[in-house]
Amino acid sequence: MTFSWKRRESELHNEVAHHLHHLAAEYERQGYPREEALRLAQREFGGPTQVQERCRDERPWAWMAGLRQDIVFGWRMMRRNPAITAAAVMSLALGIGANTAIVSLMDRVLWRDLPLPNPRQLTLVHWKGHGYPQELADSASGSMGAAGGWDVADFFSYPAFAQMRKSVSTLASVAAFTYPDQRSVSFAGRPTVARERAVSGNFLSTLQVRPQFGRLLTDDDDRYAAPAVAVVSHRFWTRAMSSDPNAAGRTLTIDNQAYLIAGVLEPAFYGLAPGDAAEIYTPLHHASFLHDRSGEMRNALENNRYWGMQLLARRATGIAESRLEPAMDITFRAAWAKPPKNPAAAPRISLDEGRRGLGILRDDFREPLLVLGGLVTLLLVIACVNIANLLLARANARQKELAMRISLGCGRARLMRQLFTESALLALLGGIAGIGIAWVTATLLGQFLAGHETIAIGFTLDWRMLAIVGAIAVAALLAFGLFPAWQASRRLDAASLKQGSGSRGAVARRGWNSGRWFVTFQMALSVILVMTAVVFTRNLAGIQSSDLGFERRNLILFGTRPGTSGYDKQRLAQFYFQLEQRLRETPGVTAVGIASVRPMDIGGWWDAVRIPGQAKRYDVSVNAVTPSYLLLYTSRMIAGRNFDPADLTSPPKVAIISEDLARQMGGNAVLGSRLAVAGGPPNAKLPEYEIVGIAPAIAVTSIKERPSALWLPFTGDAPEATIVLRTSQPPKAVLPAIRQAMRAVDRNLPMVDTITMEEQISNGLQRERMFATLCSGFGILALALSVVGLYGVISFGTSRRRGEIGVRLALGAQPRNVVSLILREGLGMAVLGILLGVPFVWLGAKYMQKELTRMKPLDPLSLIVALGILLLAALFAAGLPALRASTLDPAETLRQE
Repeated sequence: MTFSWKRRESELHNEVAHHLHHLAAEYERQGYPREEALRLAQREFGGPTQVQERCRDERPWAWMAGLRQDIVFGWRMMRRNPAITAAAVMSLALGIGANTAIVSLMDRVLWRDLPLPNPRQLTLVHWKGHGYPQELADSASGSMGAAGGWDVADFFSYPAFAQMRKSVSTLASVAAFTYPDQRSVSFAGRPTVARERAVSGNFLSTLQVRPQFGRLLTDDDDRYAAPAVAVVSHRFWTRAMSSDPNAAGRTLTIDNQAYLIAGVLEPAFYGLAPGDAAEIYTPLHHASFLHDRSGEMRNALENNRYWGMQLLARRATGIAESRLEPAMDITFRAAWAKPPKNPAAAPRISLDEGRRGLGILRDDFREPLLVLGGLVTLLLVIACVNIANLLLARANARQKELAMRISLGCGRARLMRQLFTESALLALLGGIAGIGIAWVTATLLGQFLAGHETIAIGFTLDWRMLAIVGAIAVAALLAFGLFPAWQASRRLDAASLKQGSGSRGAVARRGWNSGRWFVTFQMALSVILVMTAVVFTRNLAGIQSSDLGFERRNLILFGTRPGTSGYDKQRLAQFYFQLEQRLRETPGVTAVGIASVRPMDIGGWWDAVRIPGQAKRYDVSVNAVTPSYLLLYTSRMIAGRNFDPADLTSPPKVAIISEDLARQMGGNAVLGSRLAVAGGPPNAKLPEYEIVGIAPAIAVTSIKERPSALWLPFTGDAPEATIVLRTSQPPKAVLPAIRQAMRAVDRNLPMVDTITMEEQISNGLQRERMFATLCSGFGILALALSVVGLYGVISFGTSRRRGEIGVRLALGAQPRNVVSLILREGLGMAVLGILLGVPFVWLGAKYMQKELTRMKPLDPLSLIVALGILLLAALFAAGLPALRASTLDPAETLRQE
């Protein structure tokens, strides 16, 4: 509906004028002079302005007219005070944007259902027991963790899956899948790297995913006799296939095996969890891991002692988990190779809610996101308190104007609505500006959450984000808008009309008013954010400066995958030998080593070892390396020798252990002893190695931890490996020559994930860097808002006390006495706020403990630094008005007063 405000106002004005003219004419006919007739008509009819106001109030949409007036007047007041408006809008935008980003990320990672039909029917299938079931499984692939006094795991054998799927087919559709593995992929002659997820034929149909092109996988595809087919994600289709509309039906090469592309999945499906890195889905019977050249995995689908499948189920309509779980548990037990000796400790089926998908990110980042959510909430509260203080100060400056409105008949409720409308305009502008800040911040956070098994989480400006912005803006409006509007309308009286410059001193000496308490509260909350910023910044700095046991500069790493590019077992060893020789001859390269596991990559190959005849087990990080590998890190051995070419036999017979592992085993006397891998099935013959060397303890998996290490000889039959080079020049200067040497060995074999050691280490600190960056930003913003708040209150109070200060100076007070007077007030508020904030730091320490590896949340030095920063900031905020007041001219000030 469109309202012509000007036309309606003109009609109302004309109508009132017509009534007045008519009444005046009546009095003139009765013999009154014209001027007297007009006076009597106005007395009978009422004042034109008051009559027009009453008429407006009677209109059906009168409130809209009043709202329009409030908005226009509020906008005019905002333009009249651009500095206050800009400060308020920017404070709100930062607070709303940061909160929206965190809440959006929490919604995406923690709360949002998978974009699938009826996600509440999905169930994740786990088993729970007491420890790894060595009697039932020789090997496994999956995850295992503790929950509620049980060990909960997600891996099953393929025969168990097949039997459970068949036995509960009337209750649910059960599907199997594996964790995604990185593969060498080629489409239309364009090589790339992608993660493949092997799935059962009914996996995609169980999820009820829809194809954008082509078709889904079926049970007919999941047979050895069927042609090898694959389905790709929409992300892979756009990234590696250039959005080719004719991709379905074409050939995709995965690890040198040809697959026919059956279809492309819909864009909405991002996988089994936010950030899921899987881009290619292949049937289990044609999965790349079955083509493992060692032959270990070739019979994985027939072996009920290999537990490497993850399961999910879609329950039929009306079927509860409580009914499905016992039915699956009976079949699960029947699928074991033999009954366990202790049935009470045997694994049993445990079903978990699957509507939100796998808990890859959810489990890792639930607590960090909740901590960040609490911090950004504090930041928004500080921003709201700051704006409330600005609005209170502006209302005090407008007391005479507001009192005049009251005296002219404006109701207090009407005045409060006007002031609240001005606050609503600030909230609206802050919310609009906060949308951009929220999108940028959420995108950066999505990059921070990307890890080894996940990709960056993308964000779009959808209705959810806009709804979150709106909800937070409304909450902020209520927080900072209501109290100043109520306070301003409550304190108006007749004395406010008499207020002039001479009354300022009286206004300023009203003790601890709302503004001062607001500043104190701001400072108390700022203690928490500044302390958090200092602790996490020092934690990151402490990690980055850790001694790794080797020089991290001038080291280059890259991966190579000859086993997936046509090299057989005999050619692999020759390839690695030639590559190492060629790279060693490259100008700028001083040393080259080859490892089966990429160093400083957080994960890796872990196992348990023991000395034969002893029961004690030692958890170690294992890597198979060439003789020159350890020379990249250290030029000496603690005891014994390094590997030599004669050790590169298959299987290896010798091993080198780290100094800390030797210390646990009894010192250098362990040299020459046999070492056995403690894992594997009971009573199985364990591989044993002779300890021929003890190397210095170095960081092998991450800068954050220093596990014991075990090195075995690199036998040269690995399908993929990592090449590590030390250079005499900066890595960027040597990389072109390294690429040329790689092409000389095999121009069709790409260098995968080329990176420097410093970058590799830095990638492992994304979580710590995220906390340090965000908390530092929050701390700086909180500090800035507190400084602005304290400066505003002290500056406003000082301006209201010009007369008092002028009298003091005229009576002989020194400028330093004025400075001291004002500083005592400012620092008094700051110190009180700090004292109130310290207990809250102690209360919040337990929530930060899990995210700190080098610092304690109540580290005394960090607390001293944080409090020192706050006191210096308070001194700066109170010092500026104090210095300005000390330079007042007493004579000029008294004349103005």
